[in-house]
Amino acid sequence: MKNIVLAVGGTGGHIYPAIALAHSFNALSPDCGVHIFGAAGGAEERIARREGIAFRPVRAVRLPGKKVSAGALRLPLTLAGAVSGARAQLRAAGATHVIGFGGYVSFPTVMAARLLGLPVYLQEQNTAMGKSNRLMSRLARRVFISFENTEGAPAGKCVLTGNPSRFEDTEIPSKSQAREQLGLDPERATLFIFGGSQGAVAINEAAVRFAQRHRERADWQALHLAGPGNDEDLRKQYESALGSGAGYRVKVEAYLHEMHLAYAAADLAVCRAGATTIAELMCQGVPSVLVPYPYAAENHQEKNARYLCARNAAEMILNRELDRLDGVAAPLLEDKQKLDAMSRAARALYRRGAARLIVQTVCGDQG
Repeated sequence: MKNIVLAVGGTGGHIYPAIALAHSFNALSPDCGVHIFGAAGGAEERIARREGIAFRPVRAVRLPGKKVSAGALRLPLTLAGAVSGARAQLRAAGATHVIGFGGYVSFPTVMAARLLGLPVYLQEQNTAMGKSNRLMSRLARRVFISFENTEGAPAGKCVLTGNPSRFEDTEIPSKSQAREQLGLDPERATLFIFGGSQGAVAINEAAVRFAQRHRERADWQALHLAGPGNDEDLRKQYESALGSGAGYRVKVEAYLHEMHLAYAAADLAVCRAGATTIAELMCQGVPSVLVPYPYAAENHQEKNARYLCARNAAEMILNRELDRLDGVAAPLLEDKQKLDAMSRAARALYRRGAARLIVQTVCGDQG
């Protein structure tokens, strides 16, 4: 019996592809056991337990930058402790294969796996390899990449799979049905605004200014995910900006589990450009205005956004340029033909069957 460990951590960008892959292992290879390794008390633990996937905590190790620091000097001792703990958890899980998804939790788990002689695989979600995955790639049997010509990907080890989406096999309702299920007007043009699993204050503020400029538009509405703890304050900002008698409507939520409904309801999304967001936009064919997170490691979100923009599936606004949101988003909401073309372009970029291909590769490898 194979026991597959998926080492994830930190953000939804790492977690949700792992969740999609775990469900695919369960469906396609029911004799496999699947475990998610991540930080105790983190989003990965909460989501794994909600999805009914076995979870084991391991210690994360933040890799230092180029500058000499106390953290860098302590790294050997910190890493040794984390690897030792991960090795004990791998043994307890009866692990036979490890798939690392990048990030600070993945690194010590992959190192522990190699010390135990276990085959290691990596899954890279972005258009450029992250630091952890680049360092770990020399230990990996195969590297599953989401985009052709992924920057920094090792020659001879890569399998182009695409990025697994949790919504690939989900039944998606029509726009009007999705809007009704979310409590929105089924007839209004709909803007879907979100900043990733943690929200984005700069996008929130720009969206309020956008609403104020278009308060008379009785044919427009927005669904806005503010991020945990930001929803009450954002509602008050909208109320102050719109005043009474506004035509433009906004529904604010902190977070939404049924993200596939929000994508289905949207004519246009305004959001960050993390890898999982990109995959889900492509999966459901949602046109987007992408606002890359400016402090993302090695600027990978801007690279992701430029990939979609170059293929006419999205527009991009840098964080420092958010005052341009009105000039970009408003014309798009008025141009159904352009939105339809962007939707087709986004959908054409999505690679279906990513999770299935990863499962088949791992289960088919010998040793």
